[in-house]
Amino acid sequence: MQERLAESSKHDESASISLKAKQQAQEAVLLHHMTDADAVLKLKMSDRVRKLFDLHNGSQREVVQVQKQQGMQLFQMRQGDTGSSAVQVVALTTRIQQLQTHFSTHKKDKHSKRGMDALYVRRRKLLDYMERKDFENYRKVVKTLGLVR
Repeated sequence: MQERLAESSKHDESASISLKAKQQAQEAVLLHHMTDADAVLKLKMSDRVRKLFDLHNGSQREVVQVQKQQGMQLFQMRQGDTGSSAVQVVALTTRIQQLQTHFSTHKKDKHSKRGMDALYVRRRKLLDYMERKDFENYRKVVKTLGLVR
């Protein structure tokens, strides 16, 4: 039992190190799908213009889209990967979080609640599949997203 716990903690540490490295490698994102590197290399923006294109000035839709992209980039197997189970779980989780904020203001929206329940089921099925097929990746996703399973 102690050997399993030690091995589990060792795997968790290696996973957290790799995820932190991927997070640090992500560039700062500005509005309209520009990264900070694009702004520095190609456009030579002044500080005032960069502040205008900052993500804090974006709409809720743009902020959610950027958060979803950054989360998906953490678990991509290769560039442009949108179909792997881990990436799909991240996408579903961001959509569920977005709907939860919607329900905090629109308490009587029962029709969207039914759609959110379907998203919960899809995410649960994907997580069950990942637990069976790729347990290491499953643990990474659950710990990173803070899901209770």
